[in-house]
Amino acid sequence: MPKTITGNDPYRKKFQEIYGNIRNSQWINIRTELRSAGLILDMKTVEFFANFKKLQPRTILTKKALKKLDAFTVKYSFTDFTGSDLSTLIRSTTNLSNSAIYKSFYKAQLSFSKDRLYSFDEAYRVVTFAYTMCPKSGQGETRCSASK
Repeated sequence: MPKTITGNDPYRKKFQEIYGNIRNSQWINIRTELRSAGLILDMKTVEFFANFKKLQPRTILTKKALKKLDAFTVKYSFTDFTGSDLSTLIRSTTNLSNSAIYKSFYKAQLSFSKDRLYSFDEAYRVVTFAYTMCPKSGQGETRCSASK
């Protein structure tokens, strides 16, 4: 009889505490996505990933996006941003349009205001969604499909 993964997997339990119940096949896909993004399976990573998937269940986290997020964290930890500064930063590090940047605020469950002051945690949520978006090319194709 093959070994199942429904046992006492503490990582799956932690994921389900945040995200909700998942099937075995979903857990296998989640672990595969974590590995392909270059993440190590530990409680902190599972918590981050569950929160991310809860907000954006169909968005795939890539190595490229994680590298940009790490650079953002190292450079801007403990920094507050105005909306204008944050949108300028996102525009300078991605090929996203203004509407896509505003959409990343929406996905982070924040309203955009160019004069509002956003904490680092709020800015990190916005940047996470901005870095995982695929900009559209002029021919209607997405440019990040090959950048996984």
